[in-house]
Amino acid sequence: MLEHWFLLALAAGVFSVLFNTLNRHHLQKGNDSTAYAWWFEFYRACFFAVFLFFDFQFSFSWQNLIALLILGCSEFIAVYCFMKMHSRMNLSVSSVVTQLRIFLVPLMAFLFLGELLAPNVYMGIGLLAVGLWLTVSLAGLRDTNGGIKYALVFAVASAFSSVLTKYVSGFASVSVIMFAFSAVPVILLPFFMNKRRGRLLHSFINYKEKSFFAALANIGTLLLLGYAYKVGSVTQITGVFLSMFVGNVLIGTLFMKEKLSIKQVVGMLLVLLAIALLY
Repeated sequence: MLEHWFLLALAAGVFSVLFNTLNRHHLQKGNDSTAYAWWFEFYRACFFAVFLFFDFQFSFSWQNLIALLILGCSEFIAVYCFMKMHSRMNLSVSSVVTQLRIFLVPLMAFLFLGELLAPNVYMGIGLLAVGLWLTVSLAGLRDTNGGIKYALVFAVASAFSSVLTKYVSGFASVSVIMFAFSAVPVILLPFFMNKRRGRLLHSFINYKEKSFFAALANIGTLLLLGYAYKVGSVTQITGVFLSMFVGNVLIGTLFMKEKLSIKQVVGMLLVLLAIALLY
């Protein structure tokens, strides 16, 4: 029988593919990425604020409170760079760079949490990295308008957020964690916007549906990951979660009539083998 964390990570990966596709579709036309990110975070914060009434649990101490604030700050950095990345890079190219999380999460989990897993798990991580890089397109992997720099910072901040989320899950419920995750960016993002009122109003009038549906997709991702972190290893969960990025290739094949190369087929087979090792 499949363990809960495994199924949760798989489902979270599917929601994440949808989330990335929606963001890239909206931001590729040069739309305001920061205003879009604020509305996305605002919708998400409102959802988890309501969820607090049903799932509130927090072991109060100043150390725990500071950890939640640091988590929110790391998400602020991640989402700011994430939206900038999607506004400047193709989805296939950004997928390559952000897969650095495959290596960053195990390293950070070992350094900050002392997490040490069986050798087959680390073999699975290595195979997954190779499989994903064979599957996604490496064409155009050059810095385009600063996109790669944003992708690299996002990869580091996102990996740190994953490890810190695992840490705070020991003393806070999913609703508390994800509210802190969302509320801090809502507060900080306007300070990085010129003419913020006009930009936020313009984004709401023209793109409220797109940012709302993107928020729904990400809420699904975070809920599933949040509960997975409570019962599983952050390294294994991240590996299974990132393996679902092959969904970008499947979407292109099934709905956009793109052809699969032999290299991509080999990469997808390696991803399947890696999932087996991670489990």
